[in-house]
Amino acid sequence: MRQRLLYTKILNLRLTLLTSAIFIIYSSFANNLQISTPSVTGNQISFSISWENSWRITAPPANWDAVWIFIKYQDCNDPIKRWQHLDLSTVSADHTATGGILGVDAVADGKGVFVYRDTVGNGDIPLATITLTMSITDVGFNYRIFGIEMVNIPEGDFYIGDGVLYSFEDSTGNPVKITDSIENFNGLLEVEYVPGGVRCLDLPPSFPFGWNRFYSMKYEISQEQYVEFLNSLTYDQQVAVTAVNPNSPTGADALAGATINRNGIKINTSGIINSIPAVYMCDLNNNNIPNESDDGQNIALNWIKWDDLLAYLDWAALRPMTEFEFEKICRGTGFPIPHEYPWGIPSTSACSITMASEDSLLNGTQQTPSEKTINKGNGLCAYNESNINLGPLRCGFAADSSTVRIQAGATFYGVMDMGGNVVELTVKLSNNTTNSRFYTNQSGDGEISSTGFANEPQWVGVYPLMRGGHWKSNYTYIKISARTNAYDFTYRSRDPILGGRGVRSY
Repeated sequence: MRQRLLYTKILNLRLTLLTSAIFIIYSSFANNLQISTPSVTGNQISFSISWENSWRITAPPANWDAVWIFIKYQDCNDPIKRWQHLDLSTVSADHTATGGILGVDAVADGKGVFVYRDTVGNGDIPLATITLTMSITDVGFNYRIFGIEMVNIPEGDFYIGDGVLYSFEDSTGNPVKITDSIENFNGLLEVEYVPGGVRCLDLPPSFPFGWNRFYSMKYEISQEQYVEFLNSLTYDQQVAVTAVNPNSPTGADALAGATINRNGIKINTSGIINSIPAVYMCDLNNNNIPNESDDGQNIALNWIKWDDLLAYLDWAALRPMTEFEFEKICRGTGFPIPHEYPWGIPSTSACSITMASEDSLLNGTQQTPSEKTINKGNGLCAYNESNINLGPLRCGFAADSSTVRIQAGATFYGVMDMGGNVVELTVKLSNNTTNSRFYTNQSGDGEISSTGFANEPQWVGVYPLMRGGHWKSNYTYIKISARTNAYDFTYRSRDPILGGRGVRSY
């Protein structure tokens, strides 16, 4: 009998947020996400789900957390045993949740669903059963269920640029307000693309300006999430999104070429050329035993390149965020403060900092799901590390049950690590030099090309721009409006500072 497979994502990530500049505090933990083994009858797939400290609030920022659920299935009669994306019903009423707390929202393209707290409140989500209607009728397929924690970013006006830092600005050097009436800028917006030079930007109404609501991944892609991605691909696809051939020996480092910069993704079982894919694992402690508690599964993914990120997001039916969306996620609805950080406070430095090199400050939690600095302070983030052999920290490492927004380094909407750790690769806005102006809010379709690349037409020729700084950068690049650290960026190359996350319009 073929076994139905499960992907269970457990993140012990805690957060209490300061939601505005006037220090209103609310709980927004979203951790310990657990998804059970599914059962399938006909065209219905059911599984249980729970997570801790969910939230839905009506006070500003009036948003909620959610889980993006998507499913892959495998037909064992397929000669290469491909994992294919499973489409779901596009009618929300075709999906149900027990317990009276959760709602299930379908999406127009059927590539997944959002599961979220349907009533105002906060706290743990008790075990509930989710039943989804599939586009296929089961005949004994294998299934993998994936869950990614998300944060709702509401629709509404916001600003881009702060008038400094080579940022977005209008013709008078002031921030630009994004409203629902903006169709294009017609010279209103200027992009300072080199120090001392400006270029006017013209964008079509189909461009994702950020005014409309969307979901953002709460955390940067983790190393465990990338391993699960790799383990759903064919051999030829794996070649494109790793640094060593999948037929390399057990223990070979998949991305970095050596276990450096805290990347522990390795080959667990070697593949066979053009035939059987490799099986990957997290093994940061280098003992060839996969996925132990200190193997760094929850450390932010690094050592990727732009094409790798696009492939992951296409596979997960998400899309890359634009620079405008980056600034909205960080700043929220407030008027820009010059030199403002994602956690809402300007300063001449990035406040309290801890890096992975300071083992004593990680208090024995290194590489584990609870990796956490014992330091406390405002704007705790990973940056300015002089030891080039080190790397990023656990996703959400600065937050715990006692921290408020400024201490956790959280954005206005509760998204974590938008400053420091690894770079946020965003869709670069530039007139005539790239195809970015033709980019739309269309998400990936859950499938990548047979050669391992994203195959969304509107993503072709779209270049990235690094935002938010990283574990090696200085504090200037962490600031919300800073656009200066991408001019010498070779986007086709892997790098220990590069990571990312995705968004989805709905």
